[in-house]
Amino acid sequence: MFTPALTQVGKEVELFETLVEMDIQRILRDPFKPRDNLTSEQRNALRSLQEGVNITIKPADKGGGVVIFDTRDYEKRAEELLSVKEHYQQVPPTRLEILKKGIGKVIGKGLTAGWICEAENPISPAFYRLP
Repeated sequence: MFTPALTQVGKEVELFETLVEMDIQRILRDPFKPRDNLTSEQRNALRSLQEGVNITIKPADKGGGVVIFDTRDYEKRAEELLSVKEHYQQVPPTRLEILKKGIGKVIGKGLTAGWICEAENPISPAFYRLP
């Protein structure tokens, strides 16, 4: 088995280190900006669709696609899901605010005391229905 002399290894390692540092400096100076995969006409059409109030665009549950709904149908289905009493319960807004403040205080104490870290700091979930 061939083992190169330490002086030879050192020069290659130094060269590699220099090249990596140069690459890092270049990336920091001029970060990669991904190219748009849509034409300007397609981008404008998509923007127009997104701004429309008659449709709702959501990511598909699997596969990375998107799903376009009639907004009325989407909202009707969401209402149907939320009306299932075994899963959801309506909370009066004033009670909800009291609960949010109380939970926020407990979480704040946990962060201050080091019981939880910032990554574990929960965010209130939003109702989000996938197709």
